[in-house]
Amino acid sequence: MPPDPEETPPPTVTPSAVVPEIEERFVPQPTPTTPVPIPTPPRVDLDPLLMSLVAEVDPEGTGTAAISVAHDDRRFAVNGDRQVDSASSAKLYWAAAALGAAAEPAVLEPDALEVFGRSDNHAAGRLIDAAGGVDAVNAFTAALGLDDTYLSAWSYGTGRQASDRPERGLDNLTTTDDLVTFVSALADGDVLEEDRRARLLGWMTATPSDLASSPALDGLLVDALPTSVAAATAHKAGWLGPGCCSRIDHVVVAVGLVPLPDGTTARIAVAAQDTPDHGA
Repeated sequence: MPPDPEETPPPTVTPSAVVPEIEERFVPQPTPTTPVPIPTPPRVDLDPLLMSLVAEVDPEGTGTAAISVAHDDRRFAVNGDRQVDSASSAKLYWAAAALGAAAEPAVLEPDALEVFGRSDNHAAGRLIDAAGGVDAVNAFTAALGLDDTYLSAWSYGTGRQASDRPERGLDNLTTTDDLVTFVSALADGDVLEEDRRARLLGWMTATPSDLASSPALDGLLVDALPTSVAAATAHKAGWLGPGCCSRIDHVVVAVGLVPLPDGTTARIAVAAQDTPDHGA
């Protein structure tokens, strides 16, 4: 007959059978936390500021004053599509075109350091030659969508002219919009292979970072910046003084990648042509 339930001994339970369950149940769990979003700086509309700067440089509107600024996905400009004589700022394009050709960066470097260090015109001509000539430079900038930039001629060392010069005109031209478009592509890695892009940025950073040490106003864009920021800015400028060229009275042009405290860069280009006080 079956045993009396009251006489059935209880099952034996060993500590090892319950301790892991108890331990698992009472293991301290991390307290969930809600991530605190990083405050986003307010977006500032730069257009009014840029318009006031342009009005200050060219109050009567007798010349061309232009400025273009890009940062993150924002872009601001006043007269950014107005063509001006590119002066020596275009040497940036020519160096990039030479790097984009077959020439080795190390071979280009002596001339490039002359171009960015003291804006040497003969060295700039050799960079045009290394790029494949004037037409090759124009093909390079056109492929990047810089439709308002054009190299007509460069005569230092030897004569160089664009094959379409009779149709396009006698001037070497650019816009602040094109300059900002180009340095933005350079900063974002959208032009040149990485080693060549880094080489060009290095040359630009070697440009004089104050007006006192710049024989050709190459420090124009960064002269008023803090010394450490100016030294880290990759930039290039150009200047043609009164009496230089029959078609214009004077021009100053500058472009650069200015590092900001948050690790991003502001892409800036400025130009003044035939304005009062030479764009000062």
